[in-house]
Amino acid sequence: MILPILLLSVLSLSFTREQCSSSLDADVLILGGGMAGTAAANKLQELGRSFLLFEAQERLGGRMQTTEIFPGISSSVGPLYIQGVDQRNPELHPIFKLMQVCGELQGRYIEDYQVFQGSEDVTAQYENRSEAYYSVAEQTAALEADRHKRNLADISYKEALRQSGWIPESPLDNLTEWLSFDFYTGEAPEVSSLASFNSDSTYTDFVSTESAAAGEESTDYLITDSRGYVHLVNCLATNFSEKQIHLNSRVTKILNSEDCVCIEVVQSSGTNKYCGRYAILTFSIGVIKSESFRSVLSPFLSQDKQESLKFFHMVNYLKIYLKFNDTFWDNDAIVVGRVDSEKGNFPVFTNVFPSHFKATIFVLTGDFANKAVAMDIASLNDSITEAFRAIYGNNVTAPTHIFRENYLNNPLFLGSFVGHNVGYSQNAFDTLKSPQLSLHFAGGAFHKYFGYVHGAYLSGINTAEEVNLAIQSSAQNSFKILHAYFFLFIVALTMI
Repeated sequence: MILPILLLSVLSLSFTREQCSSSLDADVLILGGGMAGTAAANKLQELGRSFLLFEAQERLGGRMQTTEIFPGISSSVGPLYIQGVDQRNPELHPIFKLMQVCGELQGRYIEDYQVFQGSEDVTAQYENRSEAYYSVAEQTAALEADRHKRNLADISYKEALRQSGWIPESPLDNLTEWLSFDFYTGEAPEVSSLASFNSDSTYTDFVSTESAAAGEESTDYLITDSRGYVHLVNCLATNFSEKQIHLNSRVTKILNSEDCVCIEVVQSSGTNKYCGRYAILTFSIGVIKSESFRSVLSPFLSQDKQESLKFFHMVNYLKIYLKFNDTFWDNDAIVVGRVDSEKGNFPVFTNVFPSHFKATIFVLTGDFANKAVAMDIASLNDSITEAFRAIYGNNVTAPTHIFRENYLNNPLFLGSFVGHNVGYSQNAFDTLKSPQLSLHFAGGAFHKYFGYVHGAYLSGINTAEEVNLAIQSSAQNSFKILHAYFFLFIVALTMI
């Protein structure tokens, strides 16, 4: 009787693992070929791990791409900024470190704003109100720390500003708030978490001691290089083979277990199945929160993860590229703000292009971004022309060409980048980021620098290192199982 029990024990130790290992195509399957997925693949290759990367589009880069926006003019679309750069020591920033390997992307530091109320230049008044805003905003960190210490619930950033003494009293104040908050976060402070905003250390982590001692703050670098961010993604993928990268490959099923991850992928050759010991999921939060994703992942996210997911959402940060017959604005001004009676109504345009391109970009967020996405081109053209005429007069002609991003309705993204609802906490972040069985997570939502390209880049690297350690641990466990198998086998033999 003891011998059959021993043999059953041997089989139970190895059955599931053998079932997976007999059909593994790679150590790691990477789902998504944006910055996070490509960075993860690059790190895994460096660590000597096999991987297969699957991307639904015909190219790598995710939301980052270079495309023809106007006839004969190509431009980078998607992310345009490198946030939190120390001008004195830019190489401290992870994206600038990457550029040391891949080649520098040309750009401009955002230093000067120009602000108009009607046709009047109110830049000086704006600068005064901006100083007042930031002196109050600095107090919100202490407010959040005090609330956390007293175990009080999270509040909106708008409420934190109010409690700290910032109450907009004019259209100029509204624009000041928009340029200081919405322009960076992609959403209004009314819907944004205080705990989340004050956990973001992008603007302090890459500042040198020398710069800090001199009282210098980090700033943003606007990429004007037509190659854009996607150049860095392509650089990371330089040494990948065609067999490692599967483009035009839409993942329709993810079967996750303790011992492997198998996926079903729709490709030009049909629906194919691939299995890896682990997988790294880099889909956007918008996709992960969608109803359709429930039928993709099996088993679905744990109850704890689903609860945490409630505090994450995608924002709509809309850029509208405009081409004119003439350059009627000051192209040296990188950011031009427009005071309006309605906060967020075509509040800013930014100059990425050389003046001879006669082109610029309007930026919208929140409800106005959602409305602009839904507008027909003729109505959008009229609204844009009206906004420019409010500053530069009725002789301004309408744009000749309009290119409008639309990540909100793109099923691969369902938004521009991640934001956090009121009630967000570090625990919610840690819970959502943690692996589930053999599935790990990476992307702009899964790093402390959430919503930034450098966050996605570092998340890909960190998750690849995490998976590498899991592979090492798995190998050690396999050795222990083999040792136990051998021991039980010897015991069984002695009993025959």
